[in-house]
Amino acid sequence: MKEAYLPLGEIVAAHGIRGEVRVNPNTDEPELLCRKGTLYFDKAGKEPFSVLRGAPHKNIILMQIQGIATPEEAYALRGKTVYAPREAFTLEEGEYFIADIIGLRVLDANTQKEYGVLKDVQDLGAQLLYVIQDGEGKLSYLPGVKAFVKEINETDGVIFVTPPEGLFDA
Repeated sequence: MKEAYLPLGEIVAAHGIRGEVRVNPNTDEPELLCRKGTLYFDKAGKEPFSVLRGAPHKNIILMQIQGIATPEEAYALRGKTVYAPREAFTLEEGEYFIADIIGLRVLDANTQKEYGVLKDVQDLGAQLLYVIQDGEGKLSYLPGVKAFVKEINETDGVIFVTPPEGLFDA
């Protein structure tokens, strides 16, 4: 079942003396962290909080949360994940949420051989890196580019790939 709330980022530190927090975004739409409004500290939508302001700062977002006014209060939020409702996002044709493809089976597009399941997706900036775990727990890393990832079929729960020679050997 698809989660109703999706992660936007993680609070990594306090910032300044007015209770702002530093949020490390993990979304293609970090501007959602900059909007005034309601976000959540849980993926069930039971811990809402109000964003008074947010602004990009280098590779993070500085955020002021209603009711957080001191560095100590901001520091207490460190490690919390920030969530937004799924409907806050828009997807184009062929796009997907990473949270929805974690756990999908990874199959060879030509032979149907199963390589394992998608364990994680890491954003390297220039491209994504798919972390695939086989049945014995071994991890393999596949660049998330069209040359290797041929199709993502959420309905059938599979990702079809054509890996470079030797990637899944050993």
